[in-house]
Amino acid sequence: MSNQKNLQEVVHDLAARFAADLVEAIRSASVGEFMALLGAPALTSLQKDIPKKHGRPRRTRGRRFKTAPGAKVTAKSLASAHKLRRRSKEEIDDLVEEIASLVRTHPDGLTAEVIRGQLKVDRRELPVPLKLALSSGKIRKLGHKRSTTYLAA
Repeated sequence: MSNQKNLQEVVHDLAARFAADLVEAIRSASVGEFMALLGAPALTSLQKDIPKKHGRPRRTRGRRFKTAPGAKVTAKSLASAHKLRRRSKEEIDDLVEEIASLVRTHPDGLTAEVIRGQLKVDRRELPVPLKLALSSGKIRKLGHKRSTTYLAA
């Protein structure tokens, strides 16, 4: 019996020392060593592999925009980067009517993306008129988030 206790104590002491040594090794290791151990590329090369959003301007101080190094600047990227002009109540109401008449011509309904494409409107201009059309009862919706379909009321 005492021999078994002795063996149990020895195993326990060895396990405790192993755990303490393992924790110390982990604490002293760098992230790069962990990545190499896991077979992943080092952190610096991971940062280089992250795709850049080409052609999409980055905001700098003030109103100027600056593109990422090596990025292609297109008219579309510049247009999407700038702030939209403020719309009048009449312009928004006109857009609500256009949305309602477009939805009426499609009995199966339309998604916001299709409505935007048909009316050739910027994606940032559509949420307010859609909300007004819904609240006024001109259209109704089925579904949630990206699967939302807008139907005639």
